[in-house]
Amino acid sequence: MRTDAAAIVHERTFGLPGQIAAARFCGPSLASPPSSRSWRLFCALVAHAGPENGMDKAHVISFDDLRAVHGVHFESGPDLLRLMVQLRRASLTYSGGEAFGLVAWASVLTHDGSRFLRWRWSDAVRAAYASPDGWAVMRREALAKLPGRYGTRLYALAALHRSQKQQQSVIMLDDLRAILGVPDETLPTSGALIAALHRTLRQVNKAARLSLSARTIERDRFATSVVVNLVGHRPRRKSIG
Repeated sequence: MRTDAAAIVHERTFGLPGQIAAARFCGPSLASPPSSRSWRLFCALVAHAGPENGMDKAHVISFDDLRAVHGVHFESGPDLLRLMVQLRRASLTYSGGEAFGLVAWASVLTHDGSRFLRWRWSDAVRAAYASPDGWAVMRREALAKLPGRYGTRLYALAALHRSQKQQQSVIMLDDLRAILGVPDETLPTSGALIAALHRTLRQVNKAARLSLSARTIERDRFATSVVVNLVGHRPRRKSIG
């Protein structure tokens, strides 16, 4: 089975390497993570660049393709660049390694009356695509149905673990916050975080036709972690007649 980027690029799917799918937001990014719009933009740019994500080059996409093909919403060039700034300032870590960012730089170009976004991935993103620690292969249609960052991050993590044939994933609550990008002040209690997890699981299940579920592990009557069950796709219902 091929494991390079070209093997997971398809008109209906795209992939994130494990170093990004299972990364944790850290430092200032944990207190102020990229917005849902900026994370959706990141996924759109990854899908657009495809097998070239690991290359040492700049990438270009038209405003029209961002909106029409990938469903990214932005009002203007400056608004789009503000989203890219969020990605450039993002700080993540994987498996206890050094913190890394996503975007090295970005600019807006105009050519023959059309506008384009030009950007370059960070060294860490290019390295992750060049030497992935597993793949999170996701359906573009499902991703488009997920409303926020929590859903897209959880979908990526589930896709990664399923590709590794994992039936379950035990996640400490602090790690869950860091993976999804949930600031303490947004959901200050473990109960609020777990309730948000269950809402997000329902969203992912509906969008991606999965049957994910979770249960809480408690210690001394306090929730400490969750067990996310990763099971197969729900079968499509066949019509008769």
